[in-house]
Amino acid sequence: MCSAHPAVIEAAVRQSQQDGSVLHVESTSSQVNQFGGYSGLTPKQFRAFVHQSAERAGLPPDQVLLGGDHLGPFPWRHEAAASALAKGCELVRDCVLAGYHKIHLDASMACADDAAGGPADGGQPKVGTNSGRLNEAMSTRDAAASASTPAATTRRRGDSARQPPRDSTGAPHSSIATPRNAQKKIP
Repeated sequence: MCSAHPAVIEAAVRQSQQDGSVLHVESTSSQVNQFGGYSGLTPKQFRAFVHQSAERAGLPPDQVLLGGDHLGPFPWRHEAAASALAKGCELVRDCVLAGYHKIHLDASMACADDAAGGPADGGQPKVGTNSGRLNEAMSTRDAAASASTPAATTRRRGDSARQPPRDSTGAPHSSIATPRNAQKKIP
C-alpha cells in the first residue's frame, strides 16, 4: 500500500501480523522526500517510522518491504529540468540508503523548461536520458542492500547471471528488488 498516514500504516501492520503476509509500504516522491514532502518525513525517517510501527506489533523486520513509488523529478517539475532531475536523483539515493527494497523510477513528466507541444515538436521530456540518470543514482544500491535487511536482493542492468526481472506488463525492468520472503503468503 502507498501511504504515509500513521493510521493507515498501523492498520496495514496489524493486517500483516494477523495473516502473516509481507507488509509492503511505499511512499511517493511527494509524500516523502529529502525536504520532508507533505508528510514532513525524509526517507530515513519514514523507514524508521514504518519499522517502529511493525516492531510494536511484533512484526519481524524481514516481513517489511519498503518501496519508493514514482521516484523522480515530479515534485520539482515546475523547476528547470536540470534542477528537478538533480533533486530526483538525490531522492533516489536517499531512498536506497534508507533501505528501501523496491524503487520505481519515473522521469516521464515535463519540467518547466521542457519545450511545449507534442513529441514532434520536442515537447516531451527526455525520458530515456532522464531515466538513465535516475538509474545511475541507484549506484549506491548494492552497498545499501548489503547494509540493510538481509532479505534484500538486487538486480541491475548488466547482471547477466540471471534473467532480467519483469514489470507487471512483462517488460524487462532494471531496478526491481524484492525480499527473499516475497514468496510468503501475499494476499
